[in-house]
Amino acid sequence: MSNVPTDISYFIKDENGKEVEKNLFDAIDDSDVWEKNGLTIIGLKGVQKLAKAVGIVEKDFRTEVQPTEGNKQQHVVNIWVGFKNDADPNNFVRGSGEASMLNTGKIVENKAKGERRYEEYACIDSQYRYAMADKRAYCRAVLKLVGLFGIYSSVESSSFSPDDIQNYDY
Repeated sequence: MSNVPTDISYFIKDENGKEVEKNLFDAIDDSDVWEKNGLTIIGLKGVQKLAKAVGIVEKDFRTEVQPTEGNKQQHVVNIWVGFKNDADPNNFVRGSGEASMLNTGKIVENKAKGERRYEEYACIDSQYRYAMADKRAYCRAVLKLVGLFGIYSSVESSSFSPDDIQNYDY
């Protein structure tokens, strides 16, 4: 991980109630994080592992924008997360996630012609877009709460997956 510190500490109580310092990155595996196009990417499972390790829970959830033809079937979801043992109900972080017809497709490349284009998946429906908006909101909130800035979750873009481009002759 080039531009992200790998020594972020957090404290957790052990079985005796004593606070123990741990490294945030001990909670994830090497396969949970990768480099893509100069960016550091963490997979959804890696984000979930981080949240579990430090005791993050979802505190609230709202759908802000309902999909219509006019907004390209856009979903906008807000999620608030916080630490499970935090007694202060105002101590939380909001993550906002969106998904629409414009950002839930795939990149298709024809290397022979030197062309790249964006293509919508014909099979993607409203439930898929809602799920993507939810995942994006959750990941953004968790990464913000644990202080990981400059790192992106894999659900931000299909081009962030380890093998993002399908080659087709069209």
